[in-house]
Amino acid sequence: MKRPEVFRSQFFVIITLMATSFATTSCSEEEVDPVVITVDDAAELVAFSMANRTYGTVYNLNYVAEEVTESIFCNEVESRDESFSEDSRDGEITVTLDISESYTRSCDPEDVVQYSFMQSQSLTSIRFDREQTVDGTWFITATQGSFDIATYNGPYTSQGEWTYNLEDDHTDQITYNTTMMDVTYDGSLERITGGSATFSLEGKSTVYEDYLYTGDIEFLGSDLSIITFSSGEQYELNLETGEITPLES
Repeated sequence: MKRPEVFRSQFFVIITLMATSFATTSCSEEEVDPVVITVDDAAELVAFSMANRTYGTVYNLNYVAEEVTESIFCNEVESRDESFSEDSRDGEITVTLDISESYTRSCDPEDVVQYSFMQSQSLTSIRFDREQTVDGTWFITATQGSFDIATYNGPYTSQGEWTYNLEDDHTDQITYNTTMMDVTYDGSLERITGGSATFSLEGKSTVYEDYLYTGDIEFLGSDLSIITFSSGEQYELNLETGEITPLES
């Protein structure tokens, strides 16, 4: 007569164990939302990679316009290595550059300088520190017989370690690619006056999930450009200072 009671007791023990096991499994397998950088964060990284003040693509373009295009004659091939350190105009950024470059000028049928460069860059700033390499090959076409106003085409790639100084000192391995397309530059103004570029920003982080952002940059003149992400977000970028402003869609 006692067997049914024993059976019921064992049944309740089994049910309790199954419920406990399910609860434990549910807690242990609960997924944590990945930590990803926002588009605002990505726009800041693109701006830092582009601006003159932060020794980005525009700094390199200014350097080429001032130091290279007028220093080589038709059908010449030259190369040089240079190392130097300097501060940004506001004193908030310090950089050391090791540059290796070569350039060839062809004057027939049009006046073109092919400029290839590799650069090691060590930079410290309030916002970021970075250790990276930069390389690219640009084709620079003279306008109206002079490189005072010239057109630039070609890629620029930077890759290396970025340290965030204002948050938790985490680091990202970042690769930034941009390709200039008919970018016009006025040497007398020392400014980009038109053209466009594509970009991609890829990162592997000690904090964030891996990320990849792509988009376009339109150069408006007067040191202004518009960054448009493939997802639709837009930002105005000051190419001199690196300041960005979100634009309403």
